Amino acid sequence: MKFTDRFLSYCLTHRLVLPGDKILIAVSGGIDSVVLLDCFNGIRTDLDLTLAVAHVNHGLRGENADEDERFVGSLSESLGLPFFSEKADVSGFADRSGKSTEESARILRYRLLGEMMSRLNFARIAVGHHADDQAETILLNLLRGAGLRGARGMRPQNGSLIRPLLFAGRRDIEKQVTERKLVFREDATNLDTRFRRNRVRRKIIPGLKRQFGRGAVTTLCRFGESAGESWDFIEQESERAFSQAARPGPWGEIRLDILPFLHYFIVIRKGIISRIARELTDEAAELDAAAYERVLSLAERSGSGRKVLLRNGIQVHRCGNQLIFLGSAAPGMCSVDIQAGEWASLDGGTRIRVSFHEGSVDPVMLKQTNSRNEFFDAEKVRPPLRLRYYRTGDRFSPLGMQAPKKVKRFFIDEKIPNCLRSRIPILTDADGPIWIVGFRMDDRVRITTGTRQYLKAEADRGPASPNQNP
Repeated sequence: MKFTDRFLSYCLTHRLVLPGDKILIAVSGGIDSVVLLDCFNGIRTDLDLTLAVAHVNHGLRGENADEDERFVGSLSESLGLPFFSEKADVSGFADRSGKSTEESARILRYRLLGEMMSRLNFARIAVGHHADDQAETILLNLLRGAGLRGARGMRPQNGSLIRPLLFAGRRDIEKQVTERKLVFREDATNLDTRFRRNRVRRKIIPGLKRQFGRGAVTTLCRFGESAGESWDFIEQESERAFSQAARPGPWGEIRLDILPFLHYFIVIRKGIISRIARELTDEAAELDAAAYERVLSLAERSGSGRKVLLRNGIQVHRCGNQLIFLGSAAPGMCSVDIQAGEWASLDGGTRIRVSFHEGSVDPVMLKQTNSRNEFFDAEKVRPPLRLRYYRTGDRFSPLGMQAPKKVKRFFIDEKIPNCLRSRIPILTDADGPIWIVGFRMDDRVRITTGTRQYLKAEADRGPASPNQNP
């Protein structure tokens, strides 16, 4: 069977492409992506496909990277396809995130491709991974201690991302280039064995082929398929267990009830942890064996106050009979000014809106006060209004109390876990906190029978009730 026919059959069998689809093809200029582009161009009329080419310039190889971009642009033009490109600041991202250059390039590449797909209103993004890439991925995941989810390697489809060349090996790709007389560009960084994937590609995979024959790659890929079949079942069961043992918290956290969690088989426990990690980060990197063991140990050993830090900045805190998972480090000391009628937020978290009203407050409205809205006497509030997080030394007088109280003491009394205290927004005026959002307002700005003007503050996120704590 011709290569293009195998390509079409694989796409249709795995439902990677449907007639009339709009496909954005990621083309680096290398051999794999050029073959991918040629295959799609060969079937676009048969399936009535709308195609476009996307290129990400990682900016790591200076003029060579720019030449790659120009090459892909010219190739797209020769085929009559629209061409779109974006530049990624890989070095800057690596410095800011602490991730390797290789990992940073991967994260930014998929992020920019996703943004282009959304902006251009395409249905799918096609990338050129093939069977040898799959074998490399499986080996890399196994070497770093990944479980079944990592052992399955890359899926033919992951959301809007498709990999239509996974049926083909490197030799198939090279043969297709020769037969079709395709021109491509060689990326010198693919020879640099400082990168882990290149070490596997250049040393381990060739060694396996020499020792066990060229079928070694096929065998690894079949193992990945088998692991994937097992993982699909585990993932389904883990999703059910997640819905029973875990729930999202009001401040962006995920709370896991330890007692029901420990009743599941260990493989399901790991599936729940994996599910939570994916919920808290937009990156697809799998946790390694050591990460799972650290979280499991935290759950199995009693005692509040302990925590572990996982990759991608995920924090896990033991608070009583719960594990609290947080997606990033504690928020900073920033603050934002509140403008009447406009929503404001810190770090993309809970949004607050304040509106000004003349006259007294309707008593019926006051009875509707809950953890997500509050009313203040406007004449007692001293501008400017700001939204910020807790600061050491903060004090306020909780509604119904005349004496001031430290906000820290208030958090302790309300049994708010220490790991969440720096994430609860506080509405302040010139004299300090007037509302611990979701919990209590300051008595000095309370509504009275003499109130002539009032402010209404609304939060779009917060606890369902002030006592929603571990």
